[in-house]
Amino acid sequence: EVDITTSPDLVAEYGEQIPVTFVDGAQHDFWRVSESRLRAALA
Repeated sequence: EVDITTSPDLVAEYGEQIPVTFVDGAQHDFWRVSESRLRAALA
């Protein structure tokens, strides 16, 4: 978990997309997190 509000660069990059989820270092989803997609990506 990363608090983007501690970094102006992260706020600039992801501020409009909260929440943002990453899987293996790659952006996976933002705004709405699909439980089934996230579970499949983590499997």
